[in-house]
This record gives sequence, C-alpha cells and structure tokens, in this order.
Amino acid sequence: PRIFRICPADEEAVQPLPDDVPEECWWAPEFPLMVATEYPNGDWNCNMLPTMDGETACRLNEAEALTESRRRVLAYWHFLQTQWPEFRRYQLKMLFPGLGLRETHRVLCRYMLTENDILAQHWPLDSITAADHTMDSHGGGIVRNTPGPYGIPYRCLLPVDIDNLLVAGRIAGFSSIAASSCRLSRTMMQLGYVAGLAAAQAALQRISPGDVDTTPWRPQPIF
Repeated sequence: PRIFRICPADEEAVQPLPDDVPEECWWAPEFPLMVATEYPNGDWNCNMLPTMDGETACRLNEAEALTESRRRVLAYWHFLQTQWPEFRRYQLKMLFPGLGLRETHRVLCRYMLTENDILAQHWPLDSITAADHTMDSHGGGIVRNTPGPYGIPYRCLLPVDIDNLLVAGRIAGFSSIAASSCRLSRTMMQLGYVAGLAAAQAALQRISPGDVDTTPWRPQPIF
C-alpha cells in the first residue's frame, strides 16, 4: 500500500486532479477499499488496499512505482471526495514516502511457522512474542480466523546454516499463510526488540545468537 494522510480543510471542496491523472480507476475494475485510523489531532491515516499488486511493483523500478502509486492515490482521493460529501471537509495532507510491502522473500530459518501452528495455538518453549490476527491473504481469497493467541518461537529469527545472524521482520521464518497472520507491525516490533536483546546478550557472553537463553522473554500464554 501507499499510505496517505488527510487533514481538516478550511472550506469544503473537491481537490482538483493533475492533468495526467484520470478520474477513472485504470488499474482495477473498480476502486479498492480503504482502512482509515484517526490521529489524536483529527487527521486521518488512510490505507488504500491494495494500492499496487506485487507483480506490478516488481516490474517497475522504485521511482516508477512511487510515481504510479502517487497517481493512484490522487485518483482514489478524488473518487472519495466526489462520491462521499463528508470527505470534502478534508484535504490531502501528505503521502508517506515509501510503499509498504506486505510480503516478499522470506529466510529459511530453524523453525518455519505454519498455519498448523496457528490453528493449534502452539506455544513453543522458546516463544518470544504472541500473535492472534486473522490469516488474510489480500487478493488471494483466503480469510481464516485464528482460534486464539499463539507463540512465535525465537528460532524463527535464526537462519539455517548461519550462526552469527538474526532476522527480524516479515522476512523471518514464516510460511506465506502464517505470515498473513503474524505480519502486523505490533508483532514485527516485538521481534525487532527481541533480536536487539539477543544480539546484545550474545556479544556480552561471547556466544552465538542461537545459544542465547530466551526464557526471560517468553510471553505467558493467554487462552
């Protein structure tokens, strides 16, 4: 997605489109949906889902992808303002500087989290964080609720056959379907936090990251 932010306008109006941006949706049969979250100051964080599919993003270089995603956001915002008068009380404030990548290549790790772990609410002994989000592959037609929280093991951060490395983020040890559940920022932030703790511990104790004791960081299962 290409996130954009809107803020209250001084007067109601439909913001004009640049000459090179058509009013119609040219990349899909119809304009997509949007998730919007209000900031404390009354601005809104707007996430058009999807802005661009992975095939298109890979075909374009970074500059081209940013230019095209900007055109799509402008067309989408114009669509919102023309179709729903309440949006005319707002104006486009900014586009965030980069594309958010929902899924890309992942590293083969010592433990690969799968949908079976999620459905079984598996809590490995080396779990370092919890997740509970729905398994939803946008555009893939897969939406499956999770029965409850599950644990993500520390081994998901340890690449196979590489001792002195930790991976934290959406590139870690998850299957594609499992990643659709544990991909949320709150979970990724915790993985990054634990990776930092583990790196510090490994350096202080002069041991491999794989030998770090993660017991103090284990979350308590909640059912």
